[in-house]
Amino acid sequence: FGLDVGLGVGLGVGLGVGLGFGLRFGLGFGRGFGLGVGLERLARQGRGERRGRAKGGGPAHELFAAGELCILEDAAGRLWVGTQGGGLDLLDRATGTFTHHRHDPSDTWSLPGDDVRALLEDSKDRLWVGTLDGLARREADGGFTSLVHVSEHAGSLVDNRVLSLLQDRRGELWVGTAAGLDVVDPD
Repeated sequence: FGLDVGLGVGLGVGLGVGLGFGLRFGLGFGRGFGLGVGLERLARQGRGERRGRAKGGGPAHELFAAGELCILEDAAGRLWVGTQGGGLDLLDRATGTFTHHRHDPSDTWSLPGDDVRALLEDSKDRLWVGTLDGLARREADGGFTSLVHVSEHAGSLVDNRVLSLLQDRRGELWVGTAAGLDVVDPD
């Protein structure tokens, strides 16, 4: 593992910090202010390294959003990337292409929202996705079952803004939200 730090000047000034295992974080000043997080692929080539950036506007060979917020490699070796505003992307490592999973208001089996903040694979190899609009569990058929805050229902999430996920040794799912902590039975 190595540390990669860079400073650049163009239309503005940029500062980037990355870790050698493939994550890069950037901070930029220009016509505005921006904070970006990008997924980089590092591949050894002779004595140097070759970098390829997986980022962009949504075609299969690019991530769907401007920023990646969380990454998870599941038990099957698939790479899931939670994005800011672009939903959930699944990388096919063989082809280098992404499958995009987004919120669709007309589809009750879609993600509850497109700002993905947390990913977790539970002890039964099920993927959990925390978004700013609720929590979702990926089902075997590829659809998502959502759990959201409903003010009239005491057993619902305390808040839809899911920021962190953890499964404890007893199998309970701990859900960190912007308004507090929930404990959910994953079954």
